[in-house]
Amino acid sequence: MIHGAFDRNRSCALPLLAIVAHLLVGEPQAKASWGWSTAQVGSALELVYGSPMLDQLQNSGIVILNESHAPTQTTVIVVGVPRSGTTMIAKALGKMGVFLGAELDPSISEDIRLANALERSPDSLPGIIEAYNAAHEMWAFKRPTAYQTIDPGLFRNPRFVVSFRDPVAIAKREELSMTFDFREQLSRATRWSADLAEFALRQTVPVMLVSYEKALAKPKKFVSDLASFAGISPTWLQMRAARASIRPSPADYVASSQIRFPKK
Repeated sequence: MIHGAFDRNRSCALPLLAIVAHLLVGEPQAKASWGWSTAQVGSALELVYGSPMLDQLQNSGIVILNESHAPTQTTVIVVGVPRSGTTMIAKALGKMGVFLGAELDPSISEDIRLANALERSPDSLPGIIEAYNAAHEMWAFKRPTAYQTIDPGLFRNPRFVVSFRDPVAIAKREELSMTFDFREQLSRATRWSADLAEFALRQTVPVMLVSYEKALAKPKKFVSDLASFAGISPTWLQMRAARASIRPSPADYVASSQIRFPKK
C-alpha cells in the first residue's frame, strides 16, 4: 500500500527515499527494492546532499579584482554610489574589530574627520593618514563618493570595497529621505554606477566588488569574504555581530540620513 503511494508520486518521495536507502541499505539495495536506475539514485542524492557542479554555479554577488594576499599593514577603503550599502559594509568591518576613524559617526559608520579633510582640506589628509597608520596596522574608512577624487597612493597598501545596488532602490531612497526628484536620482544613480564600474576596472590594487542585494541574501558568505579580503581574523562573536548587522535600512541609519522629520 505504501509502496504504491510512493510509486504514484515518486518525484516527491525521491529525497526521503534517498536518505533511507542510502543510509540504511545502500545504493544497490535501493536500486533493487525500488527499481531505480543509477541516475535516479544519483539525482535523489543530489537533491538531499547537493551537487558539486551546481555549487560552482552559485552566485555570491562578490568578485575580487587584482586578488592578492592582504598584508598585515593595509587600509580598506569603502566606496560606492550614495545609498548603495556602503554603511552596511563599513559597519560589518567595525563589528569585526576594524578601526574606522577617530571621529566616527556610528549611525553611518563614517569618520567625519577624514571625510571633511577629503572634501574640504585635502592638504590635511596626509597627516591624518599618517596618524592612523601609526596607531593601527590595519584600518578602514568609508566615504561613498571618495572614488571620484581619491588618490590611492596616499594610503598604505590600499584595498577597495566597492558596493553596487539596484539604481531604482537608490533613487527611491533619495526621494523618501531627501525629497529629491525620483527621475533625476534614477538618472544620477545609473550614471554614477557606470562611473563606479569604470573606476573599479581601472585599479591595479585589490578591489572587492559587492552586490548589496546578494550580501543581504547571503550575509554569512559576505562577512566571511569581507574578513578574508581585509586580511583579518575576527573572533566567532565578532563574526556573529557582523552578520547580524547585515540588514536593510536599519533605524539609526534611516533616521540620521533624512531631512523630512526632526532628528532626535
